[in-house]
Formats: sequence, C-alpha cells, structure tokens
Amino acid sequence: MESPRAKRARRRFSEEFKSQTVRLVLDEGKSVTAVARELDLVPSAVGVWVKHALANRTKGRTGLTTAEREELAAAPQRKSHPPRRARHPKKSGGLLRETER
Repeated sequence: MESPRAKRARRRFSEEFKSQTVRLVLDEGKSVTAVARELDLVPSAVGVWVKHALANRTKGRTGLTTAEREELAAAPQRKSHPPRRARHPKKSGGLLRETER
C-alpha cells in the first residue's frame, strides 16, 4: 500500500498548458488552489506560473519578465565572497615536535 505522502515523478508541462492554466486564474477569476485541484497540480507550481505571467503582462512592473529571467540564467554566476582561509593551520609535518630521543 502506498503512503499518502508518496513522492510523484516530476512532470513537465507545455507552455500552452501553462498559459491555459494561468488564463483560468487571471481571466476567469478562479483561485490558484481551485485550479490546481481541478488539474491535479500543486498550488505552488500554478502560483509561480501566474506570478511569471503577471510580470510579462505588466512588462516587468510586478517582477522579472521571461526575457529578464532567461538573461539572468545565461549570465555567468559569480561568487559573492572570496574563499575562506582555514582558521587553523594545517599539520606541521613534525617541524614543531620536540627533538626525538
């Protein structure tokens, strides 16, 4: 018997499916949760799609547009901090030992 929290395989959705899902929320006034339940989706995925669609519709006033997200994804990532140095010195290799008998 499967547990109620069994992990589902990751699914991929076409842009057409996403846009139709977003249309149900934005144009028909249904809630994100109701649309997600109807289409057997998680509400967080539908919410992200709606957020991205709103940003595109408002030309970036409510978030990053698709073009801006793609540009950021393509940009080389840089580290925000230089690598940290070890706080403790490495092993001395016997240089600090007392003389052997």
